[in-house]
Order: sequence, then structure tokens, then C-alpha cells
Amino acid sequence: MLRAEAPLALLFLNNNLHALHHARPEVAWYRLPALAGDELPGSYDSVGYGALFRRYLFRIKDSPVHPAP
Repeated sequence: MLRAEAPLALLFLNNNLHALHHARPEVAWYRLPALAGDELPGSYDSVGYGALFRRYLFRIKDSPVHPAP
């Protein structure tokens, strides 16, 4: 799960908690911050937005292919 630093958590509307909500929909919303340390599926496990920016700001991460011919 992405670890959001204070200003970026607000900027990205706590997407880490949103992802946790989709992974564990049975958990009440007010208990999600306590579970935020749990592991979530995904390729960004345990990194923060700052680390992602430093890693991919000037590099290509994916090369999506448009489905139209």
C-alpha cells in the first residue's frame, strides 16, 4: 500500500485508505487508519508517493497499447 506523506495524502484524497476499503469492504471506515499498515496487493507495496515521484517523474513506467488498430 502506498504510504502517503502529509501533504500528498490530502492531494491524493487518501487513496491508500480507499484501496484498503476495496480490499477489506467489511471494515468500518473509522477503523481503516488503524489497518493502514496491513499489506495490500499491488506493485507499490510499502512505498510512498515521494518515492514514486523520484523514481518515475522523468522515466516511463508503463507502455500501454491502444486497443484500436
